Amino acid sequence: MYSNFKYFKASNGEEFYVICDVYSQTELDEFLSTRPKHPVVDIGPTYYHKNWYDRFPIDYDIYRVPKWLAVDADQYLNETFSNTVETRATFNFMLNKSNVHRYILLKLIEGMGFKTDYYTYSGVESFNTQMYSLVNYIEQLQHVPVEIAGHLVQPVNTEPKFHTDETSVVTKAFVTTSGDSSPAYNLSNYQKYLKPNFESTAVSLISESVVTEEQAGDWAIHFSEKTLFSVLGLTFPIWVGGYGQAEAWESLGFDTFSDVINHRYQYMNTLVERCYYALYDNRHLLDDFDYAAKLRKMHRKRLLANREMLLNNHMLHNVNEAVKQLPKGIDKYVQDMRVIWFSKFDSKQ
Repeated sequence: MYSNFKYFKASNGEEFYVICDVYSQTELDEFLSTRPKHPVVDIGPTYYHKNWYDRFPIDYDIYRVPKWLAVDADQYLNETFSNTVETRATFNFMLNKSNVHRYILLKLIEGMGFKTDYYTYSGVESFNTQMYSLVNYIEQLQHVPVEIAGHLVQPVNTEPKFHTDETSVVTKAFVTTSGDSSPAYNLSNYQKYLKPNFESTAVSLISESVVTEEQAGDWAIHFSEKTLFSVLGLTFPIWVGGYGQAEAWESLGFDTFSDVINHRYQYMNTLVERCYYALYDNRHLLDDFDYAAKLRKMHRKRLLANREMLLNNHMLHNVNEAVKQLPKGIDKYVQDMRVIWFSKFDSKQ
């Protein structure tokens, strides 16, 4: 549980902890309960919706610095992208590791009759075992139509279509990593396999990491390459599962196209509702190709502006603003943190 929490000591003696991936508040509280209360720097980072802090005040200093996103975004600065919008399908989705909200997304796509050829899905057996996790969500299932709830407790029918990072062969054997933990890892995957999925579709159904039921209940908000790919591919983003996720992305300076996408799903109280209404409220985009293609062409300039902002070091601007709030002595370490992280630790330990 604590593999994503690391202790560092700066050259001036300042001690602090660094987090690199999504976590629940209980996990962090338990980690700190047996350790000195040094400052915590979350470089993932995991955000919590502003209402969460009113309910659960904390007694330690935590700083959220989007360093991980900035380093990922930096990899694309010298890449060439087309400014032409050519839509071939209404939406895409990308599912690798199995989480309960990703299983729900897959079953909702099937149950609501939405179709696309532009997806990746690892097909690992653990996706179907997530079906049994729904016993913990029985009360939540009462908030969606009975026929949809019925679909959610059936095995996945979608054909696996997943590429490893080393070959273009479709495989049912999920490969987490080939041992390449460099910042260019996501760039390679995007350029070799994923680019057509994003650049050929109008909408990205984004399922960021909310690994556990507890993290979802804590209103955890996380961003990774999955969101960056949507910006690079000029698609309208819909985040499936996270609470207040569109609002959080907008607070980082990006257009979330709230006049095109109905983002009210992000404020639903339960995980199941947030997943269901993300699709239901935007069904007119997901099942009407002509309409989706027309809207994408209509808002091409805004989509391009989003990508230009990402490719003009906007995430680095967010990092620099966040670093200003750090205690002296820690700030320099954090600017180099992703390199330091991989040189000292295996984040999968």
